[in-house]
Amino acid sequence: MCFRQTKIKGDTKQGSALEVKSNGHDHVTLDFRELYPTASGKQGDKRYAVWSLDTQSAVQLASVLFYMADNVMRDSNESPYKSIVAHKEKAYHGQNFLAEDFETAVERTDRRKSRSYLYGVMQRFVECCTDQELVEMMAVNMATWAEQSGDEFAIQQSEKMLFQLNMVSDACKN
Repeated sequence: MCFRQTKIKGDTKQGSALEVKSNGHDHVTLDFRELYPTASGKQGDKRYAVWSLDTQSAVQLASVLFYMADNVMRDSNESPYKSIVAHKEKAYHGQNFLAEDFETAVERTDRRKSRSYLYGVMQRFVECCTDQELVEMMAVNMATWAEQSGDEFAIQQSEKMLFQLNMVSDACKN
């Protein structure tokens, strides 16, 4: 996976690139490169640092970056902005997935804000309700709504909910 931050100066692209590679086990390599135009007009790159991190160090670095995104870095609305790559397909799109997600981010955020009271009520319902059948009925209704809405995140969350409540038969489990 590669993350590139480029600046266009004239007809050439300059900037930096970070290639993230995993060995498939417990190490990840961060390869920092400088991008520059070559004499032939193509784009060259020069390595200026390589970090090899084990799993614990990589997670610690990610934790520091998320902490900074939540508490230090702000967008124009003075609120934290972060986007998490949850699918392999999005990771291969690089910066493009950010642009695609950002187009719908305002709409999704406004929708989330307008429904925030409902999330609180639902959380309190799940905490207080002692009737298991009622909780399961609500879970099935929410899963049906998620499926009909076509919202991938809602579908993913409803599947987790049904698994957590042991409402998925053993034949359907992996």
